Amino acid sequence: MLAMKRRAPSIALMIGLIGIGSFAQASAEKAVQATVCDIVNNPLQFKGRLVQVRAQVWPDIHDYDQIWMNESPVSSMQVGKACRFLPAKFKTPTELAGSAAFGTFSGRVIDNPAYFASRIFPQTSKRSKVMLLIEQESDIYGKRDYLNGPIPILQLYDQQSGSFIRPQ
Repeated sequence: MLAMKRRAPSIALMIGLIGIGSFAQASAEKAVQATVCDIVNNPLQFKGRLVQVRAQVWPDIHDYDQIWMNESPVSSMQVGKACRFLPAKFKTPTELAGSAAFGTFSGRVIDNPAYFASRIFPQTSKRSKVMLLIEQESDIYGKRDYLNGPIPILQLYDQQSGSFIRPQ
């Protein structure tokens, strides 16, 4: 009987540890596959969620911490498709700072502080309601550095309107 009483706490401890391990595995969030256009066109659907996108990134000429993402024709399989640019920032330092490149990016869609600032100061340009806080990058290719040279002004040609569009 005494041996049984000694085993009870150790059995309860083991069951508790197994339960915690199972809960940790169950709560691991899986990134939702999306496109830049999906996020830009439906920001509330993705806000707060972990997403993974294939995109092209460009450095911002006014804010070196921010980048702009646009739809990669290869990832969308729709050449000529255009949507607004998605602002993004890297959560941790990266070798892509000041560079343009293609790749896969995973991160959380969060409120864009610049959007709320534009509501206080309406003379500023229209901003996206959300931005992507990039936690991980992979499959990077076509990297071009712009740290020591001119940064091209971002533009996409929209075939429907027959004009170039820029990030807002």
